[in-house]
Amino acid sequence: DYAGNTTKINESFFVSSNNPELIRISSLENDGSYKAGTEITIILEFNKAVGFYDGTGNPTLTLNVPKGTNETKRKAICTTRTDINGEIELKTEHEFKYPIQSGDDIDNLDVIAINTNGTVWKDVDGLEVKNPGLPSEENRLSQTRSIVIDTKAPTFTSIKAITPAGSYNKGKEIFIQADLSEEVVINDEDIKNLKLNLNPKSGLTTTQALKTGPKTILFTYTIGENENTNALNVTG
Repeated sequence: DYAGNTTKINESFFVSSNNPELIRISSLENDGSYKAGTEITIILEFNKAVGFYDGTGNPTLTLNVPKGTNETKRKAICTTRTDINGEIELKTEHEFKYPIQSGDDIDNLDVIAINTNGTVWKDVDGLEVKNPGLPSEENRLSQTRSIVIDTKAPTFTSIKAITPAGSYNKGKEIFIQADLSEEVVINDEDIKNLKLNLNPKSGLTTTQALKTGPKTILFTYTIGENENTNALNVTG
């Protein structure tokens, strides 16, 4: 004061350093490959319980499906915005559902944008999640999970003879290799029944198949009695 006396006034202030924020994007699904018709559940994980308020609709996630830059991206829709007795339920984990559609194809599913649709995300104290963008790189879906979406059937990319050109008689074996567009899994029973049709109207087929690599199958044709042709061809 003017007389030079010193005093202290103590006031109590509450400062929150625990603002709600998005910390990780993950999934309920295990790492692996998924087909059309499967529903993928993506999880937004927050550091504290929050709810979604207001807006024109539930939040959505934009996915990196399909691959093309000019194609409309698929979206996963939030399913956990529940209203209990007039109040929004607060959760640390919020689920977004995406049903895989025919034609979807991606090596590693990821979220490329979060769309709030005008919603405001708040905790129990009314603190808002500021600028709810994507989390750090290591906490994004493509890093926390390895989810492959593959709805396209594999195709044969090439069929070629391994046996050298020449003339072959009864009992000799002709080897034919088929290359596939992607890795395939074939069980023992199916590989036994897998055949190539040879020469139109001949009724001939390969006699054995062996999977020799992730994307290769080796077919064997054993020449039988009274079989004659100037050129052996695969017809299907």
